[in-house]
Amino acid sequence: MSQFFWKISFGLLAITQITQAWKLVCYLGSLDNSKSVEYTNAAELITSGYFNITKKTIVHAHGYRGNLTTQGTDLMMATCLSKPDLNCCAVDYAEEANFGQIPYLNFPLVVAKAYLVQNQLAQAWKILWQNGMKPETMHVMGLSLGAHVCGNAARTFRWLTNQTIARATGMDPAKPSYDGAFSIMPRIDQSCADFVDIIHTDTNRNGMATPTGHVDFFPNIITYRKTGVQEGCPPINYVENPPLSPKDACSHRRSLNLYVDAWCGDDQLLAAQASDEDEWASANFVPKVIARIGESIDTTLRGQFYLRTAGEPPYGLGEAGLTAQ
Repeated sequence: MSQFFWKISFGLLAITQITQAWKLVCYLGSLDNSKSVEYTNAAELITSGYFNITKKTIVHAHGYRGNLTTQGTDLMMATCLSKPDLNCCAVDYAEEANFGQIPYLNFPLVVAKAYLVQNQLAQAWKILWQNGMKPETMHVMGLSLGAHVCGNAARTFRWLTNQTIARATGMDPAKPSYDGAFSIMPRIDQSCADFVDIIHTDTNRNGMATPTGHVDFFPNIITYRKTGVQEGCPPINYVENPPLSPKDACSHRRSLNLYVDAWCGDDQLLAAQASDEDEWASANFVPKVIARIGESIDTTLRGQFYLRTAGEPPYGLGEAGLTAQ
């Protein structure tokens, strides 16, 4: 009952603060050439040539306190643009993601705003679908709060159209309000798309620990449990590195860096399937089922996958990273 109450409360809060600030942005050729539209005008992306209905589409959403040039959003779009025959789009909800006067304490309001954004994003995709977009060519993804925005939008799109988006990728989906004791909001999970893969890199602090995808990756989980950070990230020190500053968020954002690294050609980000981290860490563990992070993942795989990585690019350790030892 309490979860139902809070979900309704957040929904009403979002509705009472309706905003058209967020935009769907698609790029053509370079980051300097883009078109931004409100969700009701999504068809303009097609008529203007910024969205080609014959191509596969990547849609990425930044996280809390982010924008199009931070948190790796520009890196993700630049990587997308370097690949042939892709529509490269981003969800620019910077005003909503930075809503409120007091950082961190404003997170519940930002979550409420994100609830509205994800529903309107689904409406935008519906308009694109009505104008020829094929859901089976859609791959939506997001970092932190953006993972829930894109994942929930994909689920809502299915409710609106009875069509299912091909893939949703969550890059360390945000924990507060979505996981643990205070999980009150709908989150990215297997119901969002035909295939959902999630990379968990900061499960002690900012990211979800619960596996909710068809495939869930847990990089460096054993050393992370000991140090609280991913390989190559600085120790937690809130005096030198304020919460969610680039250095403090290193582990949280490593999920995106791993994905981009794989997309740029690192084919050594291999992970071994295990029932849990204890099985993976056992001395007699033998890798049997292997998954690869990135665009080339086998979408028929299911389960939890574990790997060790390097502390800087290229992150992949190949077969050496398949065991915890």
